Amino acid sequence: MLGGLKSVCWAVVAALALRALPARAAEPQLALDLPVDLGVTAFGFLLGGSAALFEAELSHAPCAGLCDRSEIALAIDQSVVGNHSVAARNWSDGLITGLTVAPLLLVAVDHGWSDAKSRDGLLTDTVLLAQTASVNLVLNTVVKHAVGRKRPLTYDSSWTEADRSSADASLSFYSGHSATAFAMATATSRLFMIRHPDSDWVVPLWLGSEALAATTAVLRVEAGKHFWSDVAVGALVGSAVGYLVPQLHLREQETGSVARVAPMVVDDGGALVFSLR
Repeated sequence: MLGGLKSVCWAVVAALALRALPARAAEPQLALDLPVDLGVTAFGFLLGGSAALFEAELSHAPCAGLCDRSEIALAIDQSVVGNHSVAARNWSDGLITGLTVAPLLLVAVDHGWSDAKSRDGLLTDTVLLAQTASVNLVLNTVVKHAVGRKRPLTYDSSWTEADRSSADASLSFYSGHSATAFAMATATSRLFMIRHPDSDWVVPLWLGSEALAATTAVLRVEAGKHFWSDVAVGALVGSAVGYLVPQLHLREQETGSVARVAPMVVDDGGALVFSLR
């Protein structure tokens, strides 16, 4: 398990390194391989939905009574035990819905439906946003069920026995809300930046969307649903996915460079290899 997590960490580091590279295109274009992209997107949602249907069978066994607080390694994570804000939970659910729907509305307003070029741009950006959500869902689903970390609420007697013993109670690492919020915020901002590199709205959109994503992550901690380490890793993975999905669809002849991602088998697990040419 530690080998697999180490591979994920290296993949995230590589993804963030790519993020620092500037685009040189005056008018960069995004390209789809529609059968492949729709297939990848559909597969991700299908896998995530199937895991949700069989959550009880896939989840790790709950603790008998309260979990032992000494199991929590990080002091900053121990400080979360006792958080139980219903308002924070509701607000985080509302924000994640907004961060999922708002990007679709933004690309609809940005492109419109007036001509073939507008419709093509709308289709491309919509598929890329859906693919971002799909890839993010697959990664989160696999890691959550593989790690089986108990949520903070399992150490807190203020929660009901039903809450502490539910299948969902062992799916703390890493935060799906945090990963989804940062994935959608980053993908939306990156797509807008690609389409309008000289727009005065690029910086406000980046700052505003990432701030909403960060707020979502903090609210999950306040709700007692996640540890700080859960939302921090979720933010890193989500940001990497949100940046890489649009980046990997940039036309090579427009950007002057091309990014590639491929799986690789290593001695202690697997990894994702990112390359830039």
